[in-house]
Amino acid sequence: MTLAKLSVMTLYRRIFPSKDIKIISIILSVVVVAYCVALILVGFLQCIPLNSIWTGRPGTCIDVGTAYLALAYVPLHHTARLLILLANNTTGSSTLLQISSSSPYQSELF
Repeated sequence: MTLAKLSVMTLYRRIFPSKDIKIISIILSVVVVAYCVALILVGFLQCIPLNSIWTGRPGTCIDVGTAYLALAYVPLHHTARLLILLANNTTGSSTLLQISSSSPYQSELF
């Protein structure tokens, strides 16, 4: 899911070359990657020491269900921000002027 969101933000940067879109998409990209790293860390570091996960030895473990539930709301926020970013740049009559002229297929868009 992380790669899909990063590819959509890269697409936005190419289609809408305004400085605002570039800055917002870079910030959202950093947040999406940070979320992915946090999710991986929660999965790997759910118990200390790590071998207590598979050996059953006593250790300090977090409630993984609660952690994943807390992290579940973050992708909803990312998706909402992506939709808002798209909606803000596809409304209005100046949208056609914002399309990047660097695309070799620009004549096929119209």
